[in-house]
Amino acid sequence: MGKQKEKPEKPQPTMYVLSEENLNTIVAIAVEEGIKSYKAEQDREQKERQSRHENNAKTLIYNYRRFKSMCNRSVYTIEDSEDADLQELMEIMQGRIRVKNYETISIKDKVVRTRLIMDHVDAMLDVFKKQCEKAADPEESRRYRVIEGLYLAPEPKTVREIAEEESITTSTVYRDCNKAFRRLAILFFGIDGARF
Repeated sequence: MGKQKEKPEKPQPTMYVLSEENLNTIVAIAVEEGIKSYKAEQDREQKERQSRHENNAKTLIYNYRRFKSMCNRSVYTIEDSEDADLQELMEIMQGRIRVKNYETISIKDKVVRTRLIMDHVDAMLDVFKKQCEKAADPEESRRYRVIEGLYLAPEPKTVREIAEEESITTSTVYRDCNKAFRRLAILFFGIDGARF
């Protein structure tokens, strides 16, 4: 017959005897490490939130013209449509009874929400402009001009054009944008947009 395998002996648990002083030291170290870990997690979450707000500020500014155009040119009522065929079709679908307020609610809701946000953005851009104009540092005024030229003016300028106009490098244009976005995040989102 085959040889039966011997079962390995289970290692016996090692017992340690801790004095009250040793136990208190271990607890104190564990608490300290727990607090450090908690603070690190809070810092990470705060930086992540701030980064998200800065990115949202960039998105609002990068797409400023598009959002403004959407608010001004959206069609959500039949009366807003310039398409005579569509207007006639809607009248036929409504049994030749013209419903005066026929509108697409989902589009209207998006336009209203976007318009409200853009009104806030415009108000905060005005605050930013005034702060930059009153600042003792001429770089602050330049930062507003950079943002305005790249993203707000009806006719956008290139980074190179702005660099030439301001007598700065293209790298400085990008740095000015990033600093402006950090300040705009605070204006757009309040305390949540601030870096501590």
